[in-house]
Amino acid sequence: MPKSSYLAELPNEVFALVHNNANILLRTAEADAITTTLLSSYQHDALADNIRESDEDKNDTQGQEDRNQNVRVSVPNKVVVRGMGGTGKSTLAAIVASKQSIRQKFDTIFWIDVGKSLFSTDCNETETKTPARNNLTYDRYRECLRDMCRHLKIATDGEGIHRKFNDEVVRSPGDQSMQVASKYLRAMLAARCEMARVLDGRRNTLVILDDVWSHEDIDLFNFNENASPHSGDLSILITTRTIDKTPLPQTFALSLGLLNEHDAIHLIGLEIGLPRHFDFEALSVADRSVLSEIIKKCGYLPLAIRMLGKTIKAYAGIIPFDFSVDKLLRNIMMGWDNQQLDGSNPSVNISLYDTLDRTFSMVVTSTESSNFIKLCFGALAVTFAQDDYKRPWTSLRVVEQLWTAMMESQNEYNIELLKRDGLTRGDDVRRILETGGAIDIMMLEGSNSKKTKYIQISHDLLWECGKQYLEINSQLGLTKEEDKPYFSIWPWRKLSIPADNIERKYNEITIFLNRQISYIYKEMMNGTFFSDDGHMFLFYPRHLIKGDLLPDSYQLLNNPNFIACRLQGLGMVDGVKNHMQDIVLLHKEVLKVKRMPEKYEIDYYNITDLINSIVFAVVSFNSTIHSIHDAPIHFTQIENVVRARGLIKIGLAIQGLHLWNIAMDCFTKALQQLKFANLPVTHPDMKCIAKCIEAVTLRPVRLVPKKSSDILVLKYGAVLRARTKSCGVPLELISHPGHGIVPMTSESEYLSSWGSFCFLGISTSESSIQVQYDGDFITRVDDGTVMNVSAGWLYEGMALAIVPGPKNESERKKQLKMTNGSRRFIINHDGTISVANRPDLVLGISRNPNLYLVDRYSPNRAIFKNVEKIRQSSNDSKEIEDCDGIKLELKSHAPYTIMPINKDVLVNDIFQSSFRVLGLGPSEDALQVIYRKNKIIVRNHNNYFLSLHFPGHFAGNGVNIVGSALDSWLTIWFVKIWTEVIARKLVDFSINNDGTISPLNAPHLVLGFQIPDFCNLRDMPVTTYTKDPLKDDGMERKSSSTSILTALIVFFW
Repeated sequence: MPKSSYLAELPNEVFALVHNNANILLRTAEADAITTTLLSSYQHDALADNIRESDEDKNDTQGQEDRNQNVRVSVPNKVVVRGMGGTGKSTLAAIVASKQSIRQKFDTIFWIDVGKSLFSTDCNETETKTPARNNLTYDRYRECLRDMCRHLKIATDGEGIHRKFNDEVVRSPGDQSMQVASKYLRAMLAARCEMARVLDGRRNTLVILDDVWSHEDIDLFNFNENASPHSGDLSILITTRTIDKTPLPQTFALSLGLLNEHDAIHLIGLEIGLPRHFDFEALSVADRSVLSEIIKKCGYLPLAIRMLGKTIKAYAGIIPFDFSVDKLLRNIMMGWDNQQLDGSNPSVNISLYDTLDRTFSMVVTSTESSNFIKLCFGALAVTFAQDDYKRPWTSLRVVEQLWTAMMESQNEYNIELLKRDGLTRGDDVRRILETGGAIDIMMLEGSNSKKTKYIQISHDLLWECGKQYLEINSQLGLTKEEDKPYFSIWPWRKLSIPADNIERKYNEITIFLNRQISYIYKEMMNGTFFSDDGHMFLFYPRHLIKGDLLPDSYQLLNNPNFIACRLQGLGMVDGVKNHMQDIVLLHKEVLKVKRMPEKYEIDYYNITDLINSIVFAVVSFNSTIHSIHDAPIHFTQIENVVRARGLIKIGLAIQGLHLWNIAMDCFTKALQQLKFANLPVTHPDMKCIAKCIEAVTLRPVRLVPKKSSDILVLKYGAVLRARTKSCGVPLELISHPGHGIVPMTSESEYLSSWGSFCFLGISTSESSIQVQYDGDFITRVDDGTVMNVSAGWLYEGMALAIVPGPKNESERKKQLKMTNGSRRFIINHDGTISVANRPDLVLGISRNPNLYLVDRYSPNRAIFKNVEKIRQSSNDSKEIEDCDGIKLELKSHAPYTIMPINKDVLVNDIFQSSFRVLGLGPSEDALQVIYRKNKIIVRNHNNYFLSLHFPGHFAGNGVNIVGSALDSWLTIWFVKIWTEVIARKLVDFSINNDGTISPLNAPHLVLGFQIPDFCNLRDMPVTTYTKDPLKDDGMERKSSSTSILTALIVFFW
């Protein structure tokens, strides 16, 4: 039991709410009920201690466990306060937490603002109209846990990130949406277990969850589920608008309704300045009648009553004890009509809306001035709302500049009216809104470590009212005069706007207001970026994007000065996080514009340029951090670690855009930075980057001999063979623990002669595909695709893929017979999978990483030794048959070389045309080549040609050798026509001075592997991209309609 003198430290949120809402203390009955419930668990804990002592004396272990369990279950450990917005739920929770008895019982009190974030639940994010509340995201949940650690004063590293909650969720290229969601859920549950260990040993803990919107969010903070038997009591106090009234297990529920008439009159009396013990019965009948009418107009809602009371007190003076309120109250009621909002949003409380409308009309004399204040309040609500937080703390200086610009844009008549009401600058608007309680002002430390004033709308309901002003009740003249946009104040009246026009009107206003902020910054900065004003580095690019100034936002996000200042101002992790969020937001807007060509053409946009700029800024970053608490390392090492964390953030962000090759390069550059820092492999950052690289490095599944050491053995082969799981079985591997068979891309490729297909590979078990087995087909549960040997070629080394499966019985019979039975498999008793028509071949993996195209400056690029000799061989006048080949040895990836990693795959029996896949292997198996007419000819493999696997120059395209073993005039003629006419772009290569080899028409790409040169990683320069590695000179991969293999078949056919 804690000592009576000990009082738990209160979170800052509790202090602020209690200080600003002292008059709500009149809800004493509700506060006492909650307090009694929370304290009752303490008495039962004491009883449990007595039971434990008694059981220990009797040595009755089982009896002790049973009694302890009964004691804990019998007492609610959750208290739910439910009620509509504005009824004072958060304030009531703060009052309970500040009680001395509560602070004595609980060692630690946490306050978590769960409803702070909001995000869309629409699957098509680009089409989402209005953000909706939903469960906590992983990032937001981690931030909540970090806040709890800060409250406990647990050491963090130099960037304020608690290392226990810094694990990243890494996607694999083939992950579907459900697999990604499952990964995030597992990560959140793991973080909850870790927090339970942090709290282990603390006797009693109170967690206050404010503004909860789902039961799942509550479960994430129930740390007792993962606590040790010696952990103390955990109680959870919840405030919510939406959780139903049905009692949950171990839960005490309290519904907080509107105030009754007596309490409402008492509250407004206190707010306007009447003494706390004023005798309201002494008021005349007329005064009480008017006062009753006022609180009725406020809907008995505490928030509305308090706002009106604050305004009355501020503009009528402090009321003396013996003052008659008749005159004041009747003046308030004058002009307060009974009109409702026709066609308004039902989510907006009408009483609060009318009260807010009335408070603005009370403080100024003219209708134009009242309308202008409403316009300013609506602009604050709409312009600065973010996708993940609708009421962010915003730099007061920026908001006041917007309001001042709105004033200066009025015509002379309106400006004169505003001056008469004392409205000459933005600060005057701020004063009026703050007095009425519509906004909060706080002095906070900005990203530049300087104290800055920030502004925030004080309640979610008020934000909704402000948004409603601009959606329905305002008419804005959005016009231009001499290229200067300005506002016109139209008569403020209540309108009925058709629903289909409301969204369009709101979008127009949002664009207009965000443009105003953009113009203000453009004039203020004049092309330079100095210190952060608390808003620019966080939100300026988003104002440009939301203002539909896409070219300007592209230029800003590509500006190296802005990026460098942003990273310095916000720190590496937050700077990169915000920058990548802006890039993703811009990318989505560009995609929408591309679907509307009638709007304007996007000919400037290249996402890789933006990624290139941020990567360059990160690797050039000079950190101002001088210590990292989680590891005693030198300052230079700190800079390397900070850069690595930034690169990891970039790679993780662009995974969401399916730019896997670029993500791999970012992870490899991060590993390079960590190697510069000489960190041990056990360091958390080294573990993180190893996890990232493993997730995106997918080794293809291929056919191997049954006796090979590279076979794949299923973990649940017996279950799959039994055919009892209708929901599917994951293809996890016992031969490769922690890994499974996964699709190598999230979307299928398409070739006209093959149809849709997606190759299979090996990655972490979390991404394993779920399948069913019917004795023939291995079918993926998600979409009905079936496993297939690529192109139906049942040869060793052929890749496995999934292709569209049969939709009915007739299609099933047809697919069973097609392509040599390449879709029929046998799951053997030892867990291996063999091809039904080739039982000697089973699923396995190649030990050799594949050769494919990478970016010119990727750490994965292949650098060759004898490039000058190979280049000079093009000048040799000898016939090809008379030339000796030159070994294609590697300077990078030593001591390995390029070699065929499978046997010849026969494409055509008549001409014996075939191909072989290339990869990394022992130097004794090196290719011996010569260089003629831009062709790389392999002398020790029947003069095969080096060739791309698919048409098109893009990162990730495979590299093979193709040719024919048949030495006849027809074959020679075919090879000549093929290499010099039909497939020149596939077989023409250039040898670069830096030792790399590029496709002749794509010098920005070179030959490379799925893995970097780990041995020489520290000696390689950190570089960035030269051109979009996912594009083929403006032609994307999906535009390819045939492959080299398909063309061979068609030609010979």
